[in-house]
Amino acid sequence: ADGFYKSKISYEFINPFPNNGVFTVKCGRKWGILYPKLKKTPVFVFDDIMDIEDGLIAVQQHGKWGFADTNGKILINCQYKMVAPFFENRAMVQLENDKWCVIDKLGKRIGTSIYSDVQSYTRGLAAVRNESQDPWHFIDLNGETVFTLNMLDRPVVNDEGYVYVYDSKQEQSKYFD
Repeated sequence: ADGFYKSKISYEFINPFPNNGVFTVKCGRKWGILYPKLKKTPVFVFDDIMDIEDGLIAVQQHGKWGFADTNGKILINCQYKMVAPFFENRAMVQLENDKWCVIDKLGKRIGTSIYSDVQSYTRGLAAVRNESQDPWHFIDLNGETVFTLNMLDRPVVNDEGYVYVYDSKQEQSKYFD
């Protein structure tokens, strides 16, 4: 029937939530990118793959993570221990020393700080901390500290921009805006 793509390959897994008509698919031990509208057979070259965010896909090759465009072309070399997907043109990447830093879509490091714990950007802010016993800071898209929460518990930023944190010392939940 018109409008439907019937693949000649049986996939082990198909991400059921396409991003702009692009699916991530697994065949055997490798992952690829499927464009049903192009009726092109995907090339399976990635060891692992994350969802498409901000137009880029976090991909793993030979045990290292990097980023590819939706055509599968590597834009940021697979050189990181772990990555978080891009949001708002920024991604958190884990270095070999287990510390994290922020990069842009060109792979350029934003700021000079490195962090022991991070969360992805939401509404222009990301929660970070320098060491596991340090309080959490919120940084902007330039890596500058905007404010500090004097709490050790992991904060959560929702889509509306509110910060929620459970304060284990006082055994209560707190919200900030």
